[in-house]
Amino acid sequence: MKMKIGGAALASAGAGLLLLVWQFGPLAKSNQAGSGGKPVSKNVGPGQVSKLAEAGNHPVIPRPLPFPSVKTTDPVIETTSRLGSPDAGIEDDIGILEVLLESYRRSLGSVPTGMNDQVVAALQGGNLRGLVVFPSQHVALSPKGELLDRWGTPYWFHAQSSKQMTVISAGPDKQFGTPDDVAPLGHGGVGDVAHEE
Repeated sequence: MKMKIGGAALASAGAGLLLLVWQFGPLAKSNQAGSGGKPVSKNVGPGQVSKLAEAGNHPVIPRPLPFPSVKTTDPVIETTSRLGSPDAGIEDDIGILEVLLESYRRSLGSVPTGMNDQVVAALQGGNLRGLVVFPSQHVALSPKGELLDRWGTPYWFHAQSSKQMTVISAGPDKQFGTPDDVAPLGHGGVGDVAHEE
C-alpha cells in the first residue's frame, strides 16, 4: 500500500502519526496468522488476550515508543571542567555558574529554585524537560549533592525572581555574611562579581 504524504502532513502531529503507522505496520502483518495457522484478531482487547493464549495463539503486543533521551547541552557542560580550576579564581567560578543558570533559564523559562542540592538536581536533569547543564559527577559536588565552592562550602543560590539567580560563595573563611563573601554586584542577579578584600 502506497501513501502520498504532503509537506503539511509532516507537521508535529502528522509526523507522530507517521511514526505510529511505521512502528505498528509490522504488527498488522505479524497478526495475520497465529500458531496453527489460525487467524489472530488485529483488535485484541484485554479480555481476548487470555482466550487467544489458551487457544495457542499469541498476539503480538506492541512495545511503547521509547521515552525521549535526556537532552544535554554539551558545550555548557564542558565549561564545568574549569570550575574550581587552580588557574582561575572564585569570580571565574561564579561566572561559570551564571552561564549554567542562564542556559537553564533560556531553555526552561525560569531559574531553578530551592536549596543548593535542589538547584543542582534541577541542573542535572531533574526538571520538566530533562535538560542537563551540569554533570552528575564533578569534583565540586559533595556526597549530599551540593555544589561546593573552592573552599569546600556549599554555594548559596538565591532566586531573586523567576528570571534572576544570585550565587554567593562564603569565601575563604567559610562563613556567610562576612567581608570576604563573593557575590554579584548589588545582589541583583546574574552579573558582575565583586570580591571584597
